Amino acid sequence: ENEAKRFHNRTVVIRNWYDDKVFRPPTEAERAAARRACGFPEGVPILTSLGNCHPWKNHALILRALPLLLQMGPDWLYVHAGGEDAEQSERRLAAELHVEGGCRFLGYTDDPRLLLWASDVFVMTSLQEGQGMAAVEAAACGLPLVLTDVPGLRDLKTMIHHGLWVDVDPASLAAAVASAHREW
Repeated sequence: ENEAKRFHNRTVVIRNWYDDKVFRPPTEAERAAARRACGFPEGVPILTSLGNCHPWKNHALILRALPLLLQMGPDWLYVHAGGEDAEQSERRLAAELHVEGGCRFLGYTDDPRLLLWASDVFVMTSLQEGQGMAAVEAAACGLPLVLTDVPGLRDLKTMIHHGLWVDVDPASLAAAVASAHREW
């Protein structure tokens, strides 16, 4: 869609692969072990994003949606794994919004599956994406997904059956996360 719209190129979609032996739904015991290994409190839903903190990843949207999500209840823990920018702008924004107590910034992880297995909802708020491999891997792990309705992520609509696509605004994101958690 991006290539056609921006550059008028004809395209053929070639789907990336993922290792379905690694990225698969966990058993109940594996999920419990993953939550313990990550140090997540029992009974607290975990909202997760994976990826670097480049502005087009739009993680600020998640942080701006978090106060709205917390108003809906229950208490959520937002966990981000991926490289941060040098200014740690997302941590600063979390503090500015007074939600830093409900956030964990893990930095780079070499085992994203552990985090996905321990999570309740996966979110990707990009302004644009290529294939969105983190979303594909999260879906393969059985997580409900909340994705922005943008080129690249929109392509996943035909492949993912437990996902919601939202506008790029905090209220839409918060409502979709709450809905995904209730429905799946």
